[in-house]
Amino acid sequence: MKGKVRAAILATSEGKCIYCGGTEIADTIDHMPPIILFKGKQRPKGWEFPSCAACNKGASHSDLVAAMFGRAWPNLSPNEGDEMRGIFNAVRNNIPGLLEEMNPSPERRARMEAKLGMQPGDHGFLAMDGPIAMSYMRAFGARLAIAMHFNHTGQILPSTGGASVRIYSNVELFGGKLPQEILDLLPEPSTLIAGSNNMGDQFRTSTRVADGGQMTMTFATFRLSFGLMTWTAVERSKLTDPSYPAAAEPLRPGYLRKI
Repeated sequence: MKGKVRAAILATSEGKCIYCGGTEIADTIDHMPPIILFKGKQRPKGWEFPSCAACNKGASHSDLVAAMFGRAWPNLSPNEGDEMRGIFNAVRNNIPGLLEEMNPSPERRARMEAKLGMQPGDHGFLAMDGPIAMSYMRAFGARLAIAMHFNHTGQILPSTGGASVRIYSNVELFGGKLPQEILDLLPEPSTLIAGSNNMGDQFRTSTRVADGGQMTMTFATFRLSFGLMTWTAVERSKLTDPSYPAAAEPLRPGYLRKI
């Protein structure tokens, strides 16, 4: 990235990390969504955000997990197959236990097939709802939420704020389990575009700003492999919901530094 472009991106937050609540100096550039989610790593410019080195480093493993789920798609080209093998190997080497956790039992596989009206057989299901996978996917979703909050309000989510994440698997996406009454509140989705290079088949997102910029709601899909519904609030108490399980408590700005 050229120096002038880098300086312009850092200047959007006055040189502060948007993921730390503005408490740390931004000395790196974060891509959200990350480059690894796109085939051939061909990601158009756009949606690049000021980040401190610790937050950028803390995002690396959640990027791997999101890329693994987001790109595990049937009928991959040879080049994409090579990229996926590299991603799976990186997950195996860096996140112990995750690949084992993702393998559903024969009974659960049969339930998934019946639910989707598939013939019995090996359809390559990956379980996303294990504790290891969910922790990384929540971290990824909260980062998307914080980035979109900054992108749409021009303000850093402060340390008093938080981000909540709801993760939808492709079984839920195809099974009509999305909250349509919430989706109806969102504008038309957008994606990264450079000339004729449109990323809409790999990533789409839509954000609505509410409460005078105090809250945002974002929904994003990644190749119809998974979806993320996220909320941010400047005051974390606005995200408190007694129906949420403990694992779904809002993540606070700065959480990436602890991963």
